Amino acid sequence: MKTRSSFFFNAAPLVLFIGGVIATNEQSSDIGKSYRLYHTLGHGSGISPRGRISIAPPEHGEGLVATFYPEDSEELDITGFDGMVRNNALYTLIVAEDGDQAPSTRNIQLGNSRFVSASVPGCSVRRANLREEITLSIGPTGKLMGVSYRPLI
Repeated sequence: MKTRSSFFFNAAPLVLFIGGVIATNEQSSDIGKSYRLYHTLGHGSGISPRGRISIAPPEHGEGLVATFYPEDSEELDITGFDGMVRNNALYTLIVAEDGDQAPSTRNIQLGNSRFVSASVPGCSVRRANLREEITLSIGPTGKLMGVSYRPLI
């Protein structure tokens, strides 16, 4: 039986490197791009949803604003997290463009995926008390190019 906790990962500060413009000066609610976040707690762990990052122009002003929306049902699997740390396994963050097929272990192993990922030792995530920095590299058209994940120790 899995033990689950009611606390969530803290995704603040979120840093984005945007290699171009994905929005215009027009103020429209349909301008922007979203990316889905998933994670695994070590080798053999299933892929679980973490939430969504939405990038869009602010209601007033210029530029772009990134907002993290945690998955409503996502709670940290304490047993899986402790096992990851105990086994010196890697924590892996997986990011996919919104609208793409959700990642599966099989798709990723076969290379049939359009996702980017970053891994760090699970003990680093524990030492950081779940504080993190997520950096998305995005091309001029909003295409996801890469992700960097750093626990804030």
